[in-house]
Amino acid sequence: MNGMKNYLMKNGEGDFIKIVQNERSRLKPNQFLNIDSILEVSLQKLIIKPLKNFLYELFIRSHTMSGSLKILSTNIKLAQNKSPEELGIRPELLPIEPRIMAEIQKNLRRLQQSYSPIKKLEHLLRCVAIINGNYKEKMSKSDDKKTKYNRAFSGDDLLPMLVYLIVHCGVISAEIESEYMLGLIHPSILNGEGSYYLTVLSSAIQVLKTMYTADNSRALEDIITLNGTAGVQSMFSIIRAQPSENLQRQMNSTTANGKSLGLTTPPLALPSIANMQAYMKIMIPNELTSIITCKTVPVRHNMTTKEVCRMIAHTFRITNPEDYALYRIKENGLEEIQLLDNEYPQVIKSELMARNESTMFAYKRCDAKFIWPITSPN
Repeated sequence: MNGMKNYLMKNGEGDFIKIVQNERSRLKPNQFLNIDSILEVSLQKLIIKPLKNFLYELFIRSHTMSGSLKILSTNIKLAQNKSPEELGIRPELLPIEPRIMAEIQKNLRRLQQSYSPIKKLEHLLRCVAIINGNYKEKMSKSDDKKTKYNRAFSGDDLLPMLVYLIVHCGVISAEIESEYMLGLIHPSILNGEGSYYLTVLSSAIQVLKTMYTADNSRALEDIITLNGTAGVQSMFSIIRAQPSENLQRQMNSTTANGKSLGLTTPPLALPSIANMQAYMKIMIPNELTSIITCKTVPVRHNMTTKEVCRMIAHTFRITNPEDYALYRIKENGLEEIQLLDNEYPQVIKSELMARNESTMFAYKRCDAKFIWPITSPN
């Protein structure tokens, strides 16, 4: 898929370039078009969506042959008889209201139905947001100050909570969903909170798989049949989320309602440059919001690209600077020229200004592909 994205960016097909330029003309000065993300979503729809059933069939066969699916499904059924406290949930987090459980159940069901690994991750993060929101609401209404200010919802709470949700929502396909996301989501997306929450999910699955010994397990060959008459659709019905009986009764007695959470980032204005001879205006794109932050960076004429990149990474706390580089953006907004480590960015900028050419520079992830906004040369 990365090869396909590179091909489209360099060669294009049909009206691709025309469409891109049309969208570029609509960008505000502080926006960019995250073409990498757009192509990723489009290629997932064209490639992964038709293969979803086949991929699930392979996962089911693999996990059945290894015994993982049998162990996890057996232990989930056994753990449904356990109380939340027995699964490690703090009393302050209880009880979980039926409407909250119904909302989480809905997102877990959508997670399993989605073909896109990114959409699956979004539904997982939505479940975490619901849990966090419920805890904050519960603490805000608490009259017990000792309980109210004991400690915030943490990773130590999230692990047993995910165990509880997998058990009582009957998500016996949890391990398959985890591997699906980890295998198909681009590594750059997993640098942030996505990686953390997927790791917690994997840990919760391992807790469940090791919760009971083999002596307590009962066979499920009468449920899972791969060499008999069971087809792909019947196999999918096996791994679909099945809430526990207690949870199902609770959810049937209430109507789920909730508001989706959204985060908004205000647009940032382009700063003025105090001294064009000693500073450079460098664009730093936020891939999550598609918003450009322009930073005025002090750059001497004898500073190399390597030194400038090191300074930017240190100043703005870039955790993986080896994946980033400094680029010169050409006027068409499509072409990016990576500056070599031993080049002098300030000298290059001065030469471009002398030729009345664009002096747009960006510090970005090497693998990311963007369509930059239209700006006049400095």
